[in-house]
Amino acid sequence: MEANGLIKLKEDAGLEATEFDIVENPKNLKFTSIEAAQLPRVLPDVDIAVINGNFAIEAGLSPLEDALILEGADSPYANIITVKPDYDKVE
Repeated sequence: MEANGLIKLKEDAGLEATEFDIVENPKNLKFTSIEAAQLPRVLPDVDIAVINGNFAIEAGLSPLEDALILEGADSPYANIITVKPDYDKVE
């Protein structure tokens, strides 16, 4: 959210930042902490939600079609899929 200009965090907030680390909130967004797996279920009751990709997909959402913002490949939370070099076909 910070990378997209929605909020600004304390300089030392780090990867485990919470709503208490927000120092600027120009859109006056209201934050409620909800367990990550429950976020898709509350989506009809909120204006916006930050949902982990695995939970979004499991709930039938398409990150490429349903997301307003997607994290880039440089995100510390990016998933990396690898295969062995000799594995050349998927069955």
